[in-house]
Amino acid sequence: TEIYTVYKSSAASDVYKRQILGWVYWQESIFKWSSNPERSMEMAFEAAQEGISTDVNNPSGYSLLGHIYMARDDKSQAIEMCRKAIEIAPGNSYSVAYLANVLIEFGQITEGIQKMKRAMRLCPFPPVWYFIQLGAGLHLSGNNEAANIALGQALKRDSYSYFARLWLASTLVEMEKLDEARAVSKAALDIEPNFSALSWADNFESESHARLKDNLIAAGFSD
Repeated sequence: TEIYTVYKSSAASDVYKRQILGWVYWQESIFKWSSNPERSMEMAFEAAQEGISTDVNNPSGYSLLGHIYMARDDKSQAIEMCRKAIEIAPGNSYSVAYLANVLIEFGQITEGIQKMKRAMRLCPFPPVWYFIQLGAGLHLSGNNEAANIALGQALKRDSYSYFARLWLASTLVEMEKLDEARAVSKAALDIEPNFSALSWADNFESESHARLKDNLIAAGFSD
Protein backbone atom coordinates (compact mmCIF):
# COMPACT_ATOMS: atom_id res chain seq x y z
CA THR A 1 0.00 0.00 0.00
CA GLU A 2 2.83 2.38 0.85
CA ILE A 3 4.49 1.79 -2.54
CA TYR A 4 1.21 2.39 -4.34
CA THR A 5 0.67 5.67 -2.48
CA VAL A 6 4.13 6.93 -3.44
CA TYR A 7 3.58 6.18 -7.12
CA LYS A 8 0.09 7.60 -7.11
CA SER A 9 1.13 10.89 -5.53
CA SER A 10 4.44 11.32 -7.39
CA ALA A 11 4.67 13.79 -10.25
CA ALA A 12 6.72 11.17 -12.08
CA SER A 13 3.84 8.71 -11.99
CA ASP A 14 2.78 7.55 -15.44
CA VAL A 15 0.82 4.81 -17.17
CA TYR A 16 3.81 2.50 -17.40
CA LYS A 17 4.49 2.63 -13.66
CA ARG A 18 0.82 2.07 -12.85
CA GLN A 19 0.77 -1.08 -14.92
CA ILE A 20 4.06 -2.40 -13.52
CA LEU A 21 2.73 -1.87 -10.02
CA GLY A 22 -0.55 -3.56 -10.92
CA TRP A 23 1.28 -6.63 -12.18
CA VAL A 24 3.33 -6.75 -8.97
CA TYR A 25 0.14 -6.80 -6.90
CA TRP A 26 -1.36 -9.44 -9.20
CA GLN A 27 1.66 -11.70 -8.70
CA GLU A 28 1.59 -11.12 -4.94
CA SER A 29 -1.98 -12.35 -4.89
CA ILE A 30 -1.61 -15.28 -7.31
CA PHE A 31 1.52 -16.69 -5.70
CA LYS A 32 0.40 -15.90 -2.14
CA TRP A 33 3.42 -13.71 -1.50
CA SER A 34 1.15 -11.17 0.16
CA SER A 35 -0.20 -11.55 3.69
CA ASN A 36 -3.55 -10.43 2.23
CA PRO A 37 -3.91 -11.85 -1.32
CA GLU A 38 -7.46 -10.56 -1.73
CA ARG A 39 -6.39 -7.00 -0.96
CA SER A 40 -3.42 -7.32 -3.33
CA MET A 41 -5.80 -8.35 -6.12
CA GLU A 42 -8.03 -5.38 -5.33
CA MET A 43 -5.02 -3.06 -5.60
CA ALA A 44 -4.07 -4.68 -8.91
CA PHE A 45 -7.60 -3.96 -10.13
CA GLU A 46 -7.38 -0.34 -8.95
CA ALA A 47 -4.02 0.12 -10.70
CA ALA A 48 -5.37 -1.36 -13.94
CA GLN A 49 -8.44 0.86 -13.88
CA GLU A 50 -6.35 3.93 -13.13
CA GLY A 51 -4.02 3.13 -16.00
CA ILE A 52 -6.91 2.72 -18.44
CA SER A 53 -8.64 5.87 -17.24
CA THR A 54 -5.43 7.78 -17.91
CA ASP A 55 -4.98 6.24 -21.37
CA VAL A 56 -7.82 4.19 -22.85
CA ASN A 57 -5.46 3.00 -25.59
CA ASN A 58 -2.97 1.47 -23.19
CA PRO A 59 -2.94 -2.29 -23.96
CA SER A 60 -1.21 -3.33 -20.72
CA GLY A 61 -4.15 -2.15 -18.64
CA TYR A 62 -6.54 -4.43 -20.52
CA SER A 63 -4.11 -7.37 -20.33
CA LEU A 64 -3.85 -6.87 -16.58
CA LEU A 65 -7.63 -6.70 -16.24
CA GLY A 66 -7.84 -9.90 -18.25
CA HIS A 67 -5.54 -11.65 -15.82
CA ILE A 68 -7.47 -10.33 -12.85
CA TYR A 69 -10.65 -11.77 -14.36
CA MET A 70 -8.75 -15.00 -15.04
CA ALA A 71 -7.88 -15.18 -11.33
CA ARG A 72 -11.59 -14.69 -10.60
CA ASP A 73 -12.41 -17.53 -13.00
CA ASP A 74 -14.37 -15.20 -15.30
CA LYS A 75 -13.43 -16.75 -18.63
CA SER A 76 -15.42 -14.50 -20.96
CA GLN A 77 -14.21 -11.25 -19.39
CA ALA A 78 -10.63 -12.48 -19.16
CA ILE A 79 -10.47 -13.34 -22.85
CA GLU A 80 -12.40 -10.24 -23.90
CA MET A 81 -10.01 -7.89 -22.08
CA CYS A 82 -6.93 -9.58 -23.51
CA ARG A 83 -8.39 -9.48 -27.02
CA LYS A 84 -9.07 -5.77 -26.49
CA ALA A 85 -5.36 -5.28 -25.79
CA ILE A 86 -4.50 -6.89 -29.13
CA GLU A 87 -7.05 -4.75 -30.95
CA ILE A 88 -5.22 -1.70 -29.61
CA ALA A 89 -1.71 -3.03 -30.25
CA PRO A 90 -1.73 -6.02 -32.62
CA GLY A 91 2.06 -5.96 -32.92
CA ASN A 92 2.71 -5.85 -29.19
CA SER A 93 4.39 -9.11 -28.22
CA TYR A 94 3.30 -8.93 -24.58
CA SER A 95 -0.34 -8.31 -25.47
CA VAL A 96 -0.35 -11.40 -27.68
CA ALA A 97 1.47 -13.50 -25.06
CA TYR A 98 -0.94 -12.43 -22.31
CA LEU A 99 -3.87 -13.56 -24.44
CA ALA A 100 -2.09 -16.86 -25.07
CA ASN A 101 -1.64 -17.32 -21.32
CA VAL A 102 -5.35 -16.80 -20.63
CA LEU A 103 -6.41 -19.09 -23.49
CA ILE A 104 -4.17 -21.90 -22.26
CA GLU A 105 -5.39 -21.39 -18.69
CA PHE A 106 -8.99 -21.90 -19.80
CA GLY A 107 -8.25 -24.91 -21.99
CA GLN A 108 -8.34 -23.23 -25.41
CA ILE A 109 -5.00 -24.85 -26.09
CA THR A 110 -4.72 -24.76 -29.88
CA GLU A 111 -5.34 -21.04 -30.18
CA GLY A 112 -3.19 -20.40 -27.12
CA ILE A 113 -0.21 -22.16 -28.74
CA GLN A 114 -0.75 -20.24 -31.98
CA LYS A 115 -0.82 -16.93 -30.12
CA MET A 116 2.28 -17.75 -28.06
CA LYS A 117 4.23 -18.67 -31.19
CA ARG A 118 3.16 -15.37 -32.71
CA ALA A 119 4.26 -13.49 -29.58
CA MET A 120 7.67 -15.13 -29.86
CA ARG A 121 7.97 -14.11 -33.51
CA LEU A 122 7.21 -10.53 -32.50
CA CYS A 123 9.91 -10.49 -29.82
CA PRO A 124 13.58 -10.94 -30.81
CA PHE A 125 14.52 -12.00 -27.28
CA PRO A 126 11.46 -13.67 -25.69
CA PRO A 127 11.35 -13.74 -21.87
CA VAL A 128 11.58 -17.09 -20.11
CA TRP A 129 7.86 -17.27 -19.35
CA TYR A 130 7.06 -17.35 -23.09
CA PHE A 131 8.91 -20.65 -23.37
CA ILE A 132 7.25 -21.98 -20.22
CA GLN A 133 3.76 -21.19 -21.45
CA LEU A 134 4.50 -22.52 -24.93
CA GLY A 135 5.80 -25.71 -23.34
CA ALA A 136 2.73 -25.94 -21.11
CA GLY A 137 0.41 -25.55 -24.09
CA LEU A 138 2.29 -28.10 -26.17
CA HIS A 139 2.26 -30.56 -23.27
CA LEU A 140 -1.46 -30.10 -22.69
CA SER A 141 -2.07 -30.65 -26.41
CA GLY A 142 -0.19 -33.96 -26.21
CA ASN A 143 2.85 -32.81 -28.17
CA ASN A 144 5.31 -33.80 -25.48
CA GLU A 145 8.40 -33.95 -27.68
CA ALA A 146 7.95 -30.29 -28.64
CA ALA A 147 7.02 -29.40 -25.05
CA ASN A 148 10.24 -30.99 -23.81
CA ILE A 149 12.25 -28.81 -26.20
CA ALA A 150 10.44 -25.58 -25.25
CA LEU A 151 10.76 -26.22 -21.52
CA GLY A 152 14.40 -27.14 -21.97
CA GLN A 153 14.93 -23.77 -23.65
CA ALA A 154 13.26 -22.09 -20.69
CA LEU A 155 15.66 -23.78 -18.28
CA LYS A 156 18.66 -22.80 -20.41
CA ARG A 157 17.59 -19.19 -19.95
CA ASP A 158 16.74 -19.55 -16.26
CA SER A 159 18.19 -22.61 -14.58
CA TYR A 160 16.24 -21.81 -11.38
CA SER A 161 12.80 -21.70 -13.01
CA TYR A 162 10.47 -23.64 -10.73
CA PHE A 163 7.44 -23.59 -13.00
CA ALA A 164 9.41 -24.76 -16.02
CA ARG A 165 10.33 -27.79 -13.93
CA LEU A 166 6.72 -28.48 -12.92
CA TRP A 167 5.60 -28.60 -16.54
CA LEU A 168 8.71 -30.53 -17.57
CA ALA A 169 8.16 -33.15 -14.86
CA SER A 170 4.60 -33.72 -16.08
CA THR A 171 5.83 -33.87 -19.68
CA LEU A 172 8.52 -36.43 -18.88
CA VAL A 173 6.02 -38.65 -17.04
CA GLU A 174 3.90 -38.84 -20.19
CA MET A 175 7.04 -39.58 -22.22
CA GLU A 176 7.61 -42.52 -19.84
CA LYS A 177 10.88 -41.06 -18.62
CA LEU A 178 10.15 -41.47 -14.92
CA ASP A 179 13.74 -41.29 -13.70
CA GLU A 180 14.23 -37.97 -15.49
CA ALA A 181 10.87 -36.71 -14.20
CA ARG A 182 11.82 -37.54 -10.62
CA ALA A 183 15.18 -35.83 -11.01
CA VAL A 184 13.40 -32.74 -12.27
CA SER A 185 10.92 -32.82 -9.37
CA LYS A 186 13.78 -33.15 -6.86
CA ALA A 187 15.48 -30.09 -8.36
CA ALA A 188 12.19 -28.17 -8.17
CA LEU A 189 11.70 -29.10 -4.52
CA ASP A 190 15.25 -27.98 -3.75
CA ILE A 191 14.36 -24.56 -5.19
CA GLU A 192 10.92 -24.17 -3.56
CA PRO A 193 10.57 -26.73 -0.76
CA ASN A 194 7.47 -25.07 0.72
CA PHE A 195 5.48 -24.63 -2.49
CA SER A 196 2.66 -27.15 -2.94
CA ALA A 197 2.79 -28.28 -6.55
CA LEU A 198 -0.34 -30.37 -6.11
CA SER A 199 -2.35 -27.46 -4.73
CA TRP A 200 -1.12 -25.42 -7.70
CA ALA A 201 -2.32 -28.14 -10.07
CA ASP A 202 -5.73 -28.12 -8.37
CA ASN A 203 -6.21 -24.49 -9.44
CA PHE A 204 -6.68 -25.54 -13.07
CA GLU A 205 -10.21 -26.52 -13.99
CA SER A 206 -10.09 -27.20 -17.73
CA GLU A 207 -10.35 -30.77 -19.02
CA SER A 208 -6.93 -30.38 -20.63
CA HIS A 209 -5.33 -29.87 -17.21
CA ALA A 210 -7.08 -32.83 -15.53
CA ARG A 211 -4.09 -35.17 -15.81
CA LEU A 212 -1.56 -32.67 -14.47
CA LYS A 213 -1.89 -33.57 -10.79
CA ASP A 214 -1.54 -37.31 -11.38
CA ASN A 215 1.56 -36.69 -13.45
CA LEU A 216 3.12 -34.58 -10.71
CA ILE A 217 2.40 -37.28 -8.12
CA ALA A 218 4.07 -39.85 -10.40
CA ALA A 219 7.06 -37.51 -10.68
CA GLY A 220 7.44 -37.43 -6.90
CA PHE A 221 5.59 -34.32 -5.79
CA SER A 222 3.39 -34.51 -2.70
CA ASP A 223 1.52 -32.15 -0.40
